[in-house]
Amino acid sequence: MQNLSIKAALLSLLAITSTLSPHAPLKVAILASGSGSNAEAIWRYFEQPEHKGIIEPAVLICNRKSAKVFERAQRHGVPAVWLPAKVFRSMTSEQKEARRKEYAQEMIATLKEHGVTPDNGLVCGAGFMVIIHADFLDHFHNRVISIHPTLLPSFAGDTGIDDAWKYGVTVSGPTVHIVDEGMDTGPIIAQNPFIKQPNDTREIFEQKTHQAEWQLYPWVIEHIALGHMHVVDKSDEGGPARCVVMPEMPPAIQA
Repeated sequence: MQNLSIKAALLSLLAITSTLSPHAPLKVAILASGSGSNAEAIWRYFEQPEHKGIIEPAVLICNRKSAKVFERAQRHGVPAVWLPAKVFRSMTSEQKEARRKEYAQEMIATLKEHGVTPDNGLVCGAGFMVIIHADFLDHFHNRVISIHPTLLPSFAGDTGIDDAWKYGVTVSGPTVHIVDEGMDTGPIIAQNPFIKQPNDTREIFEQKTHQAEWQLYPWVIEHIALGHMHVVDKSDEGGPARCVVMPEMPPAIQA
């Protein structure tokens, strides 16, 4: 299991890497395709008085016109844009690549229209079932994150909860990570583990997973907004080229 503890010595070296002024809220864009429970958890968290003003919910981008996330966005007064990906199975590999490249530019333009740029914003995937082109990730370098329902690198992919349940894990929990071109392979930012009790049903296991997601994701976004996330290169130590340093998650936040 990923160790969430960050040594005090590392904490003392944290750099405030954000280019925002101390009073400028981070402009947060949500990418979603479905019901939007994680998106709503984020919006609710930052509506609370003690967190209000840290971020600005700038826009929701959704590729599915009938997705329930549109209703949630409307309830919270968040601007929402339907932006269909238009990548079809009948397309050739070359056509899909070209369309994904176009879609990346459409997303960049839409975000810019809503004031979200690499300098002032953060793009948060929340069940966004679209392959994101490298052009978009390069444009928003280290500013595109997502959440996965298991403790990565275990059980990557869109059946993570089922895979973890069927494997019989005794500890599970979500992971927030930087998005790269792979499937749930980007640098891990934070994880929120919980214990699966012997009498937990499949339904309870999934409920615990979602509760842990709703706790973790807003916490991560808040610390990014406050400039507490630092991406460092540890390749000279035999580690990854992009390693994320974050504050230790308080026990009260953990599921």
